[in-house]
Amino acid sequence: MKMEKNFKRWVFFFVLLPFSVFLVVLNVASWKLMIRNHKTSLTSVVESVGNDFDALLSTETVRLQNIGLLPNVDSLLASTERVRRNALPQRRDQIESIRERWPNLQRDDYEVREILDNSVGEIFQRICANESYTAQLILTDADGQVVAASSKPDQYSYATDEWWIRAHTREQSQPVSDGLSSQGAMGISLAVRDCQRTN
Repeated sequence: MKMEKNFKRWVFFFVLLPFSVFLVVLNVASWKLMIRNHKTSLTSVVESVGNDFDALLSTETVRLQNIGLLPNVDSLLASTERVRRNALPQRRDQIESIRERWPNLQRDDYEVREILDNSVGEIFQRICANESYTAQLILTDADGQVVAASSKPDQYSYATDEWWIRAHTREQSQPVSDGLSSQGAMGISLAVRDCQRTN
């Protein structure tokens, strides 16, 4: 009986206990290896997505710069700049009135048609119709007021929006983006014309 008890004790200490310790060490090592492999996999996915995002941003920047080179864009901005410089107090009051009424204006209202139906707005509409990944294009003047758009923007003036301020104060070749939204959309802003230049 005593021999059997000692035998069980020796089996426990020299067989079961080392085997249990071996299993625990094996599980811990396997878990660490799995986590390391998972981190490596995630790192490569993140790097790939980051590279894709950078490539997309570069492509869209060049595309926006090319749109900014269109003669219609330059002439529209030049004319709005001249109007802005020579603006009478009544014109400023009219702009403020449009800002206040903008959320309630419809597509057929003159103020909205003036933005959507000019030559640049029509180009923007064609671009958005032909490229499903482009949701909206907006062109503002040096004061942040919308002068052309592919569809009615949410607001008439973007001068106080952070993205507009950042884009307006950067050089022409530097885009501004807040990254991807929760809906998977990415907004890109770019100054298409030197805001210091006058005509």
